[in-house]
Order: sequence, then structure tokens, then C-alpha cells
Amino acid sequence: MLTEATIILLFINLSISDVILTKPEDIHSKDLPEHIVLGMMIINIRKEPTISSKFKADIDMMMESILSWSSGTPLHFIVITDGRSVREAEKVLRDTISKCVSLGVIRKRRTKRKFRIPKVKMTFVDIKDITDGNEEFINAMKSNTDKGILSSKYNEKYFHDLFYLGPVYHNKFINLEKFIFLDVDLIFQTDIKKLENQFSKFDLPGGSCIGAGPDLSPHYLHKLKEYRKENPGTVFGDPGRFQGFNTGVTLYHLECLRNNAVYNEYLQPDKVSSLIRKFKFKITLGDQDWFTLLGFEDPSLFHPLGCEYNAQTSMQYLTIKEYKEVFHKYNYCVMPHEMMVQHRNGCGPKVENCQKPEGEEK
Repeated sequence: MLTEATIILLFINLSISDVILTKPEDIHSKDLPEHIVLGMMIINIRKEPTISSKFKADIDMMMESILSWSSGTPLHFIVITDGRSVREAEKVLRDTISKCVSLGVIRKRRTKRKFRIPKVKMTFVDIKDITDGNEEFINAMKSNTDKGILSSKYNEKYFHDLFYLGPVYHNKFINLEKFIFLDVDLIFQTDIKKLENQFSKFDLPGGSCIGAGPDLSPHYLHKLKEYRKENPGTVFGDPGRFQGFNTGVTLYHLECLRNNAVYNEYLQPDKVSSLIRKFKFKITLGDQDWFTLLGFEDPSLFHPLGCEYNAQTSMQYLTIKEYKEVFHKYNYCVMPHEMMVQHRNGCGPKVENCQKPEGEEK
């Protein structure tokens, strides 16, 4: 008799030669109706010999946290990658899941806490199959990206196509109803089913198709300086509903987006440029900036996700004198034990982690 653990082990013992790339349109919600669908990116964008050890460690920690808090709901991971990266991406995930299964069995024996290993499905999608047909939108985004960020080699990544794909997933994954897209630097402190349940709170008839939490810093207060100077009294950039989004955890109701004519109109290249011109700053964080500006322009398109589902640890803006006094108004979320998902972005969780010697990259 096959147990859940045996099913997982059968998956992780697949030969690397068995990895195939699936067309996004060939992934159907109806084929795995009980699965929570999760998206992630694993691409070696710097074309180094292997994926960095830090990136692998991040994936390892996130996957272990997801699986260790699982109540047994099946999971379907959709991994966006490329031909160069897919084999290593599969190996990294296979090794991580194998370790988690072993640890899970040990933990189950040693503790009284209920632990159920979920069934896991992995599907790999070539990024080219998502960019194809969306070149005009991607190019419009790139043409509105601040080229000044290229002064740091660490920011070159923000000109890679993968940072501009979030807004167009719905017109490629045409047979998926919804999915949750995750950065890899997350640590779950609750069953991911609770995050999935947030979809039930969307006002779908009202057009709320995307769930995103706040950026827990005065980043957009900083970016909106010129706009706020010309529009005194605006709430955009103030702490609260309009402090901007962080898209490290994003819920996409893809069917809702496909049926939303208002949203799809904003994908036109001229609309992209006019939206960015209106708020008077160039993109520096890929589609996160675009989603934030769209959230200012038409809040009805978004469901505000509680900050506890994307509790960022970056202290970068606390080191900037101009924002030191207001930082707490943006950053406070919930007590540590109430965090559902910790997002280890930027420098932190202590301010000392952001105070590096002059000339060293933060």
C-alpha cells in the first residue's frame, strides 16, 4: 500500500532526465481540483555555473516551512524557469523535499504535533512561453524602468523579463482559476491553507482579482516625493491603505483577471506609460511598482492582504535619517507570534544588519 510519504519519495527519486517543460495553457485546474496551486521563479539569471548557495538555502527554508506546517492539503508547485536552469531547479526542489520528508517522519515520531506530508506535484514552465505574445507590455515596462539603478551590478536583475510577468499571468495560464505566487525568501509559520482561504474574501463581483499586502517601509513615500509636492494633501504614500504593495506574496484570481476589462485595458503599452508618468517616478522594483501605482489609480482591483501574510524584515529605511521618525508607522504589523509568513527581504531583521562599511553592497 502506498502511503503519502511513499508517493512523495517516488516523485523525488525521479531521474533528472525525466524533467519536462510544460506549456502554461496545458495546466488545468480541473486536473488537480484539491491542490493549492503555488507559483515560484527559479532562474539562473546571472548565468553562473550553479544557482547561488544563498538562493538554494532560501528555497530550502521556505519549502521546509511550508511542508512542516502542512495539514495535508495537496500542493501543486508551478515553477517558472528556463532551459538552462530547469534541471538544477528540479534537483534543488527534489533534494529539499526529500530532506523535508525525512525530517518530517523524524519530527512526527518525536513530537505530539500532528504532521501530515502533503502530496506534491511539480510542473516546470519555460519563461519564454510566458513572454511570447507579451513583448509589448514587457518592453513598455522596461522603457519606464530607471536605468540609474544599473550603477549597481546587483540591480541588473530588474531588467530581466521575470520581473515584469505578474500582470500577464492570467493570459498565459488560461486554464487555471487561481494561484499564489511566492518569493523564495519566505518562512511560513502557519498552514498555507490559511493563505489560500484568503481567496474567499475577494470581492470578485466588484472586480477585486489580486491580493497583495503592504510594503512595510516608507519606500513609496520616498518614490512619490515629486508627485506629493505637486499634489499636497494626497493620501498616496501615507501609512495605511495607500503605502504601496509588496508582492513577495501575491494571490492571483486568474479567471477574475481574464474577465476584467478594466484591468486588461491597463496592460496596453500607452496605458503603462501614462500611469507611470502620472505618479512621476520610474520603475525600480519591476511589476511591484506597477501594481502599487495601479492600486492607487483603481483600488477596487485589489484585495488588501493582511500584513501578517507578508511580514517583511527589511530595516533599510530605518537607516535613512529622513525616514527614521516615520518608519514605525509603516513597518509595524503584528506581534512576532502572530506572523503567518515572514518575508526576509532586504537587510534586517536588526538595523545593524543594514549598517555595512562604506562601499560594500547593502
